[in-house]
Amino acid sequence: MQLIARTAWGAPAASPAAALPSARGVAVHYLGVRYDSRPHSQCAAQVRSVRSSHLANKQENYLDVAYNFLICEHGAVFEGRGVRKRSGANGGTAQNASHYAVCALHGTSGQPSDALLRGLGEAIAHLQANGAGREVVCHGDLTATACPGGPLTSWVRAGHPLPPISTPPNRPEEDAVPTAAAFRARDYTRKLRPDEWTLLNWTRRQDGEKWATKDPEPSLLLSACQYTASFGVRIKGLQPGDEVQLRFSYWAKKKEGDGWERVATTPIDSPAHVGGSGHFTYQWTGRLPAGRRLRAEVLHFRRDADAKVVCDLADFEASYWPA
Repeated sequence: MQLIARTAWGAPAASPAAALPSARGVAVHYLGVRYDSRPHSQCAAQVRSVRSSHLANKQENYLDVAYNFLICEHGAVFEGRGVRKRSGANGGTAQNASHYAVCALHGTSGQPSDALLRGLGEAIAHLQANGAGREVVCHGDLTATACPGGPLTSWVRAGHPLPPISTPPNRPEEDAVPTAAAFRARDYTRKLRPDEWTLLNWTRRQDGEKWATKDPEPSLLLSACQYTASFGVRIKGLQPGDEVQLRFSYWAKKKEGDGWERVATTPIDSPAHVGGSGHFTYQWTGRLPAGRRLRAEVLHFRRDADAKVVCDLADFEASYWPA
């Protein structure tokens, strides 16, 4: 799943919506107005527009974008209220408490793309892994409305099947990554500047039981695949109560100039520490699109001193999209 966190598309990090640890299921929505296809670079602006329109709706008195997740035609899943948060979209208090809500960025005409349907299915599965029951319904099943329109209603009625994953472009040989491997940094020390995300570099690589030294490289995965990845960091120089944030991020070639730029992030894990050093871990399962790279980042909240990463270890399993 290509998940784009709230901060990555321009919303505050946490939704003020009420907690909802579990629900009977998930309701599927659409925009219900004309929607024209657009480049993926414009989708974040569309999500911001949806949130702004909700906040401006004085009749409904929304406190945030109404949906738990919003999915664009390119298959990216934008974090709305997020997991375990009560929806504001289903038409009433009881409906919002019984079902989470996902919204397709799709209008009143045309067929939803396969990428959008796959993203919807992935968002539903993500909610089901975080408190939602197995029931998947249309908005119109909860409230008198035509939402989510004919094509999406048919898709829900058919059991919301996932379209096949399209074949990525041929990968250059140098981009090949084994299906299972581990990375470890040797003699690694890195300062964590307060309130700044720090990319971790990997200087050793293990395939099976053999370790090999490699040039410092922040990328864990280099080409399109399904993956389950985790990384752990040991950090010194913390004070009791210090918070450390961990996440994976997706990077792509800059549109102008050389180098890479962050284009999306996974949700953040934020453990608080109780001593001067500790070991923090983070795990995520997702889909790395073609042309992207997966990297690991750490953030330390403390304004009066630096902390240090003294050792890193990352393990991952990757399955390439079928040819």
